[in-house]
Amino acid sequence: MQSGPDLVNPPIVVNDTAASNTVVIDTGGLTVAIECDDPTWRALARARWRDYVIDRPADLWVRYCVDSPTELDEHELAAARAVPLRSQQRGGDLELMGHAFHGRMRGSTVELTGPMATYPVDHILLFAWRRRRAPALVLHAAALVVEGQGLLCTGPSGAGKSTLAKLGQGLCDEFAGVRGDRDFELVGLPFWQGRSGSAPLDAVYLLVHGHRNERLRIGAEEAFARLRAQVVWPRDEPIALTAAFDQLADLILYVPIYEFRFRPEPSALDLLRRKVAA
Repeated sequence: MQSGPDLVNPPIVVNDTAASNTVVIDTGGLTVAIECDDPTWRALARARWRDYVIDRPADLWVRYCVDSPTELDEHELAAARAVPLRSQQRGGDLELMGHAFHGRMRGSTVELTGPMATYPVDHILLFAWRRRRAPALVLHAAALVVEGQGLLCTGPSGAGKSTLAKLGQGLCDEFAGVRGDRDFELVGLPFWQGRSGSAPLDAVYLLVHGHRNERLRIGAEEAFARLRAQVVWPRDEPIALTAAFDQLADLILYVPIYEFRFRPEPSALDLLRRKVAA
């Protein structure tokens, strides 16, 4: 598997216009060109990634073929997204499989076939970013930049990730990336609400709704137990899985971890603006 920006396809620069069948987006510093001949799917894609569209030579080219014109309903989409991506090496190609879609990656090109939905490409974006920006973690988290501080805010569904991202300067509110091994970088990834960008990671907040705003420093053992549940683990890649565990351990060692109890209102930002202790 190539780890650098070498391309099977030549560098491309595509304007995101209605006439183009390709949209180019920024995925945490990895530039991805997504091509599809189906105009309905392209409309879904442009709406999905409208805040991440760029004009820049691509590191990765994804060609998407729609095999069913029927759009999935909300419940079907939720179930489909929850099924993890699987990968298997087949000769010089990497076979990629998920719920109702399949594809192959060869070098810097992915050929993908799936339903009238963008979630299959979501899986590919996460997979490719983690591989090409290693050492890298993907977490269910919001990435915020508050008073110049990079804050990773994570917790189970309903804990308040999207709320904080809306109140603050959110880079993203669904999946966030963390790169590095000591000096960590917080990266916004193109999912749900957000914008392109990155910042040095200053603190991790484990979110809990509370009656008042407060943050409590927690120990390494508790931090590991709670954070590991929010990591998107590369379960079918043993080497990458080991590296991810090591990186999470380093993250807890070098970055302050807090439980952040907060009321879902602008006053929560007042506490976030206060600098964290090293």
